[in-house]
Amino acid sequence: MEALAVILTGVLGLGSGLGIIADRVVEGAIRQQIPKIEYLAVRVDNSPNYQLIQGKIDRVRLASRGIYFVPFLRIDTLELETDRVAIETQNSKLKLLEPLRAAVRVIVNQEDLNQALESEQLRPLFQGLKVDFSGFNADLGVEEIDIVNPKIHFLADNRLRLTATLKSRKAGGISPIEISAEITIEVLPNGNVKLRHVDLNLAGVKVPDMLISTLVRGANRLLDLQQLEAQGIYSRVLKFEFTEGKMQLIGFARLDRLP
Repeated sequence: MEALAVILTGVLGLGSGLGIIADRVVEGAIRQQIPKIEYLAVRVDNSPNYQLIQGKIDRVRLASRGIYFVPFLRIDTLELETDRVAIETQNSKLKLLEPLRAAVRVIVNQEDLNQALESEQLRPLFQGLKVDFSGFNADLGVEEIDIVNPKIHFLADNRLRLTATLKSRKAGGISPIEISAEITIEVLPNGNVKLRHVDLNLAGVKVPDMLISTLVRGANRLLDLQQLEAQGIYSRVLKFEFTEGKMQLIGFARLDRLP
C-alpha cells in the first residue's frame, strides 16, 4: 500500500496540471520516495484521459524488481494491480471517494532475507537479550545472551527453518547453544496466515509442546490480518508458498481510506 500511495500522489499532482499522465513521470515520482529500485515499470490506464482531471483512474499496474522500502531489505519482486481508483484532494491531502481494491504479488529470496538479518540496522535486535534458562535446567537462571548467525531457510511444502546460536555475554556463563525451529505455515479459508506446526530444539533437545503452544498462539495473534480492519484495511492472503530459496505471497487488499 505504500507504493500505491506514492503512485496516487504522483498521478494527482500531474493530472491536475496536464490532464494526461506519462507513465515514466510516475515512475520518477515513485523512485524519489523509495530508497532503491533496480527495475520499475508503471502503467496507468485511463480512457478517456480527461477522467484524470476528475480524480478517476481505470487501473494502475506496477511491476518492480529489487525494490528496497528500507535500505537493508531487498524485495525480489513486487507486482501490484488496482481496480478503479476514485480520489480527490481535501486540504492538500488525498481522499478516497470509494474503496480501493488491489491485488499484489511479492517474492522474497532467502539470501536477501539472511543478509538483512546480518545488517547493522537489525543486528542490535539480537544482542543483549535476557533469557531465563531455568525451565530447561534448574541449575541455570537468567542470562544475557546474543543471538549469533541467525539464518532462515525456505523449504518445500510451506516449511520454514530458523537456525541460530545463543551465546552468553557473562564470563563463565552457559556454553553456546545451537537453536533450530522448523515451522509449517498454512493459509486459512478466511485469508489469514497461520503457524500450523512448530518443532523447536535447543542443543538438540526438543522444547516441550506446552511452551511451543504458547509461542504459536502469540505468533498467530500477530499474524491475524483482521486486526487491520479497524484502520480501514481489509487484507486476504490467497497464496503463501515456500519453495527452495524463495517465498511467494499473493494477496488482495481493500483500502477504505488513505492513512
